[in-house]
Amino acid sequence: MNIRTHPTRRITATLVVLAAVALSGCALFVSSYDTTNFEKLTSLKAYHLKFIDDFTEGKGKSFDRSALDKAADVGELKFREAEEYAQGLHDQTRVTGVQNLHGRFTAHCNTLKRSNALFHEEFSKELRAEIGNNYDEAIKGEKVRPGAPGS
Repeated sequence: MNIRTHPTRRITATLVVLAAVALSGCALFVSSYDTTNFEKLTSLKAYHLKFIDDFTEGKGKSFDRSALDKAADVGELKFREAEEYAQGLHDQTRVTGVQNLHGRFTAHCNTLKRSNALFHEEFSKELRAEIGNNYDEAIKGEKVRPGAPGS
């Protein structure tokens, strides 16, 4: 299986972008900026990008299923916490955004588990850019809400 041509990759990216656009909608129908949600999104971005780095081929690195399982479990908890927090804000756009990002993380974990191999460096480079942009859009959606610093 060629990881680069995974069919859900583009569909999921589109859904994440659409959710981010929804987050930056009309201020009349958008809840206020939330510092904690902003912090959760930036923390998830950092964790997801480090996860990709940790499971990318490199000198002296080899596939370690137990390390993958541990990193996946830690990530799963972080995403569950972010989803619960978003649900507590009663804002479906935030919930949907986190769920879409969570889906991407889960897909990356599952791809690694199925392949029993690390990501190739070139694929990882493309993936980092794509995932970074997805998180940036979600973070931007939080930063344009009423009451955001600098607004």
